[in-house]
Amino acid sequence: MVNQEHYKYRKKFTLQCFSSEDWITLIQNHPEIMKQPIALRGNKTLWVKTPTDIIWI
Repeated sequence: MVNQEHYKYRKKFTLQCFSSEDWITLIQNHPEIMKQPIALRGNKTLWVKTPTDIIWI
């Protein structure tokens, strides 16, 4: 889920073993390091890879 090649990730973080809570905090505070956005609607979740994927949710 996290693009570890993103320049902001490489600039701020080194290769570490993060807990699940740490990863969530990283994504919340630095959403730009996500590979793709996640769409949520009700109980449906979709990893959006293209703009038209949002239609499916």
